[in-house]
Amino acid sequence: MANPQSRSGATHKKHGPMYRFKKAFGRLRSHTALFLGVLFSLGAGLITLYSVLIPHFALLYSDAVGHSLRTALASVFSFLPFAVSEVLVVLFALTLLVWLVVLILALHRKYHAKERPRRKVRRFLWTPICAIWIAALLFFYLFFPSYMRPALSATLKLQTEQITDQELYATLNYFVTRINTDADEVRFTESGASKMDFSFSELAEHINDDYLRVNEILPQIMGTGAPAKSLLSSQLLLPFHLGGVYTFFTGEACVNTAYPDFVLPYTAAHESAHQRGIAKENAASLAGFIACANSDDPYIRYSGYLNLLTEMLPEINDAIRELQTTDPELAGELAEGVQSILDRLDPRVRGELKAYSEFFEPYRDSTLAKLANEVNDDYLKAQGQPAGVSSYRYLTGFAVGYYLTYLE
Repeated sequence: MANPQSRSGATHKKHGPMYRFKKAFGRLRSHTALFLGVLFSLGAGLITLYSVLIPHFALLYSDAVGHSLRTALASVFSFLPFAVSEVLVVLFALTLLVWLVVLILALHRKYHAKERPRRKVRRFLWTPICAIWIAALLFFYLFFPSYMRPALSATLKLQTEQITDQELYATLNYFVTRINTDADEVRFTESGASKMDFSFSELAEHINDDYLRVNEILPQIMGTGAPAKSLLSSQLLLPFHLGGVYTFFTGEACVNTAYPDFVLPYTAAHESAHQRGIAKENAASLAGFIACANSDDPYIRYSGYLNLLTEMLPEINDAIRELQTTDPELAGELAEGVQSILDRLDPRVRGELKAYSEFFEPYRDSTLAKLANEVNDDYLKAQGQPAGVSSYRYLTGFAVGYYLTYLE
């Protein structure tokens, strides 16, 4: 038989002052969290609305508030030698897996106990929903306005309209000359590949300095930022064709260092451009090239000019193929003119490209790369880049425009 006195004590404890205080504090904490969540969500909504409707607001927000927040966030993690974002993604994946297992087991027990599992399900779903909510808020506060800002080609006032064949030839000639000149100061191995004379961390610091130098010439490109980081999973990401990634939730520019050396400076500069609020891929490639081209290090300049040239060539070839259907003779002249310029490339540079082709061959037709390409394509189109992943290649006009405006 139960003891009435002990039951009375339990009732008193349940309804005592400490119990009521804890319950009131719990309600206050829940209401405060809800209020802050609604407040920050409204703020994100207003920023998004103004960014979509007023591109210059997006530019000012991205270069002022957004840049300060991104740089501060990246600086918090800059003392760590690894990419915090990479660790967080792995931890999130593991946590999600454990969460699903626990949820399935809980539902299984409730089902056999003939209990309604709705409350349990709601409690389990609340955690991932909050995590996704916070990630979305970070994206809209830190990075979304950067997609809505005016095009970098417009802010730099590049001459990109009605590019002639002669202007294209002049740009390619200039690029080939710069590549050949800088190749004289580059060390090449027996395999044909070039070799950096400094570590990746030193390279990342150098790219940061190069952006500061560019900012003095072109204030439209922000100078300050945190150094890029190497991905721990670089080798594992090669089948995905992932050269680098910018993670908005930590502000880190991350680079796949398993790629050949000559790719790394250009990739680090590209991802660092995202950190500086240049969100669209073709604009980030242009900004990365400008940072490399203005470097005081010949290897970084070599990487910038050679990588941009290799990104321009597929678009030029596509244009020649399209022209063949309407004017085969003109297409043949254009192809011959471009090839005659490329024939001027230093044999050592051709050896570099041959070595890269051999390195990349095992991953060229990777199924994982096709899947990653489709996911990235959908993401880019959702952020206002109708060309999707092909926007990485829409650089010929920018390159010619930059040459005509600043280099000619």
